[in-house]
Amino acid sequence: MTSTAAIIVAAGQGQRMGVSQNKVYLELKGRPLLSHTLEAFLKCSFIQQMIVVVAEGEDTFCQQEVIDKLTGHVPVELCIGGATRQDSVFQGLQKVSSDHPIVLIHDGARPLVSSTLIQQVVDAADEFGAAIPGTPVVDSLKQVDEQHRIVEAPSRENLYQAQTPQGFHFDLIHQALSQAIKNDQQFTDDVGAVAHYSDVTPKLIPGEASNIKVTTPFDLSLAEWLMQGS
Repeated sequence: MTSTAAIIVAAGQGQRMGVSQNKVYLELKGRPLLSHTLEAFLKCSFIQQMIVVVAEGEDTFCQQEVIDKLTGHVPVELCIGGATRQDSVFQGLQKVSSDHPIVLIHDGARPLVSSTLIQQVVDAADEFGAAIPGTPVVDSLKQVDEQHRIVEAPSRENLYQAQTPQGFHFDLIHQALSQAIKNDQQFTDDVGAVAHYSDVTPKLIPGEASNIKVTTPFDLSLAEWLMQGS
């Protein structure tokens, strides 16, 4: 399998969690949530470089409370993030070795990603240049105006909820984010930048319902419950 680097983005504050600390350090089954996320990637032998992007001032804590307590086939490197998620991803990309033509970008707050999904994203990124997992939208959608009055009900057909990891040929994502930052343009996720600044159409592959992003206290409880059965 193609040698791959993984960038784990853990520099956000997670304000919707309603806590005073970065949510990736909240306890999940007796350990920081971020520990579980990193371990998911360390289980994959084809991951040959691991980079964790953290907020300024959190590097020492992350090193001591998370990274130093992990074991794996590759060391986990720290990187200080930027003002936005996009900036943080770009900072992580600067540390990727040229030996790894494929790079994965994953939310630090998605601790339940499986080795199978990680491998499938790598395979699809290798073949198509860019790949993203997603799950079909199952609820009805409503678009509202500023007063929360319904103005449209878009069809959910062919709509998917994006997940991570998102995978790319390194040169493709590096060039796309370089252009986005140069033009002061923000994208909600990394495939958005690639779709805008290249002629590559990212490939969507089936995601996993259990690959949740821990955003609220309920999500944290749900993640713990899901891990009980794993």
